[in-house]
Amino acid sequence: MSSRRFDLEKYKAWLSSADPHQRAIALNVIWHTSTRGDEIDKKVARVLRTDNEVSIRRDAARALVSWQDSRFRDAFIEALDDEDWLVRGEALLGLKAIDPEFKKIPRVVSLVKGETHPYCRWCADIM
Repeated sequence: MSSRRFDLEKYKAWLSSADPHQRAIALNVIWHTSTRGDEIDKKVARVLRTDNEVSIRRDAARALVSWQDSRFRDAFIEALDDEDWLVRGEALLGLKAIDPEFKKIPRVVSLVKGETHPYCRWCADIM
């Protein structure tokens, strides 16, 4: 077994860790090494949807946006309701990258109309 494979298994496990520092490290290693796979993609999308740490949801959103994969559409739509402005903005950018019809998604329409944070407004304006 190569050391890279060993590390990958460790970081995949850390995505579900109770320790927020381990989750953050795992996300950043996976994101910055462009390590992908169905299991990892699903775990990162789950982190975006469910993590209680805003900084970790932000990192998950950025990773998913950079991967530009249409399988993340539902995770991005759910993230439009996130309490954090950066997560919402990244979700808009993610939808823009993967769905040419994203402006017609009802949740996008309502977010754009009601959003007040400058970053989210900027994301909406570049649409």
